[in-house]
Amino acid sequence: MASQSRTDAQRVAWVTGGAATTLALLLATAAFSRAGPASGAALLLGGLGTVLVVCSVALGSGAHAPALLALGGAWALTVGTDDGRAAMVLTAAALVAIDQLVRWADDARSGCVERGPDLRARAGRVLALVLGAAVLAALVVGAGELPVPGGLAGEGIGLAAAVATLALVAARRWDR
Repeated sequence: MASQSRTDAQRVAWVTGGAATTLALLLATAAFSRAGPASGAALLLGGLGTVLVVCSVALGSGAHAPALLALGGAWALTVGTDDGRAAMVLTAAALVAIDQLVRWADDARSGCVERGPDLRARAGRVLALVLGAAVLAALVVGAGELPVPGGLAGEGIGLAAAVATLALVAARRWDR
């Protein structure tokens, strides 16, 4: 039974870690292809982010937070290259997905693996969090497009976006 549990944990770690690595690679490649004049810096940041995701997945190094910063930085270089509102929303969702998948792989590597209904429940929570990130990013991007003159209204929109972001980050505690 212990051997089966170990095999299940390894399988979950490989699947979730592989998915996180694939998402990181796709994000880095897309950032590089969109960066235009900053493509060298996007390649460097995207490559660094992908390598750090691989290290986190393979070694449990805890380097996935800097990986997310590097991948986000690669995408920040693409802002203004074209109408990228949808890309910003997808990038935010992908970064949250990478974070959750790396954490799931880390849990599985440490021997904590869900089965049956618990596995489906965790997958559902991860999916809900990723969708929540996409909705939140869409709201923030949309709020940035509102024709609101400066002052209190603009400050309120920024504050609401910040509070919603903190609430989403706090939601990560669901599976702890």
